[in-house]
Amino acid sequence: MSGNAAKEITSMLDGSISKVDYIVKNTKLGVESLVASGRKKVEAGSILANECSAVLEEIVTNVSGVSSLAQEISKASKE
Repeated sequence: MSGNAAKEITSMLDGSISKVDYIVKNTKLGVESLVASGRKKVEAGSILANECSAVLEEIVTNVSGVSSLAQEISKASKE
């Protein structure tokens, strides 16, 4: 193999390594961005789920109160 061929192969390998490094760097940045975005969405969903839970608990409490009042009205109307 001639000296020029070795230089050409080395040059091609260096170029390929640079391209791979660039692709890896960009992929890593993209994945990090997606993970951060996903984390924010999960946190927002968790907050919303907790708020919904509190509202549903309030609804259950109010329905129980209305049910008790309806029973009292029913008893009173029978008397």
